[in-house]
Amino acid sequence: MKAWRFYDVGDMRLDDIPDPAAKPGWIVVRVNVLQVSVTEVQQALGKQLGQEKDLKTRLKEETPLQLFGHEFCGSVVQLGAGVKTVKLGDRVFLEPVYTLS
Repeated sequence: MKAWRFYDVGDMRLDDIPDPAAKPGWIVVRVNVLQVSVTEVQQALGKQLGQEKDLKTRLKEETPLQLFGHEFCGSVVQLGAGVKTVKLGDRVFLEPVYTLS
């Protein structure tokens, strides 16, 4: 499959990566639509946003990063062992839930 990954600020590449496999209790979704957040765009431009680590620091520790897209919808293409709440072909969406610690 293809994934946009960051290697440095201003250096984003479309890479071939292995297809994911569903772990027990997980699903794999073929993404149809993805919402990129304003925060992610600002990080891609190298702006310090006051989060725990800015993109430059994370890139030094974790290159390459698959950063974009935490709100999406698509169809279930794999079920991990024990998944009973959805079935293959179901349309699903993910909207992040944030907690304050």
